[in-house]
This record gives sequence, C-alpha cells and structure tokens, in this order.
Amino acid sequence: MKRSIDIRQLVPDDAPAYKALRLEASRDGWFGISQDAERAYTVALLRETLNQNDGSYLLGAFVNQRMIAMVGFGRGMSPSTGTLFGLFVQPEWRRSGIGQQLCKALIEREAGTDIKLEVRPDNLSAIKLYESLGFLIVDRGPESLTLIRQSYS
Repeated sequence: MKRSIDIRQLVPDDAPAYKALRLEASRDGWFGISQDAERAYTVALLRETLNQNDGSYLLGAFVNQRMIAMVGFGRGMSPSTGTLFGLFVQPEWRRSGIGQQLCKALIEREAGTDIKLEVRPDNLSAIKLYESLGFLIVDRGPESLTLIRQSYS
C-alpha cells in the first residue's frame, strides 16, 4: 500500500516538527551543524523564522501529518534567482523518491527562477538527484560543488 505524501510550505505551527527534524538532521551531519548548536534554536525562534515574508520558505513532506523531509528556498538579490538549501530526508525514507518530489515541488513553484545550490562532492546520490532535475555543475571546490538550474524563461 502506497502512503499519501503531503508536500506543503511550512507555517509557524509547524515549528515543533521542524525543530525535531532539524535535530535529527544534525545527528546525521547535516551541514556540519552540531547537535549542541541545533539545540540552541528554540521553537519560538523557528516559529518566527517560518513567519517571515521575505520570499524565502521551507517545504515539508508529511506522511500522516508527520514531517519526514524538508527543503528550503532562499530568494536571491534578484527576484529571478534563488538558492535551494537544506534538503533532508529521514533515513528510513531515503531512496523512496521523497527528495525528488520535494525538489520538483520547489522547482515548479519557482518557475522562471534560476536556482543555485551547493553540495559536498562526496554526496554522490544528491549530485545524481540534482543532475536528474536539470541542475548543472558550474564550480568544483574542495569542500563543495555549485550547481545551477537555469529557468530559460
């Protein structure tokens, strides 16, 4: 039986679930953030973050109202540019297509936007995912690769 996945923008009421997923991600080495540093982010602070209206947002993937994955978008200096960041999928949901669904939802939402991202060069599964979505490697550094998906509109 296939479970229904709900992908939607996070709202301030999602702050407790967002905090829990961020804490889990920090155990997984997500962006090199330590669990101690992650614990410093309070639910109240995350609620404020989710309430900002600056063109940036987070999408969450939910199964039975439980957040299992997330990805963020930060608006660039120009309204036609932005950055995809913070993709995290709970380990038991990896390789299930959730990360791809989240990224596709973000790309569709940002039609007409050139989207940039950075990824560790050793994260081959993420690189493969991003390339399958039309991202191209434009810079190779020792610590990260930069990929861009141009909108062509």
